[in-house]
Amino acid sequence: MVHLITPGDHYSPLTGSATSTVVNGLAGAAARTTPNMPQFVVVDAATYRPRYETADALEFAGNAPVSRRERVADIARGASGRARRAEVEYFGPAIEVVLRRPPSIVIAHNAPIVPWLLRGVYVPDVITILASLYFILGDIDR
Repeated sequence: MVHLITPGDHYSPLTGSATSTVVNGLAGAAARTTPNMPQFVVVDAATYRPRYETADALEFAGNAPVSRRERVADIARGASGRARRAEVEYFGPAIEVVLRRPPSIVIAHNAPIVPWLLRGVYVPDVITILASLYFILGDIDR
């Protein structure tokens, strides 16, 4: 099982990141209940260590974060039905790591663009879509 978190997010207990804490809990529970399904997390090589031990890190060299100007342009592109270029570039290195692996269950945490980026390669897994929607809808009520 491959957990894909937002590029630049740390998979370390030093940060207190909510997403990484959730991934740590899910990966730990999955490892205990399904020991024949290894757990991996896709993470920028430059992020903090030590890392949680519940999932093996699949590292990539990340891109620079998307600037405010690029985010605004991406919103306009998305509203007009076009691809969000800056977001695609930002997630690109992480997606390349996923594509180099054997077919796996991919859970996209706080990354709703991932199913779109994997279109034509993976059948959109219900877990991937629900994981993305969970974080989107979970933030609406706040």
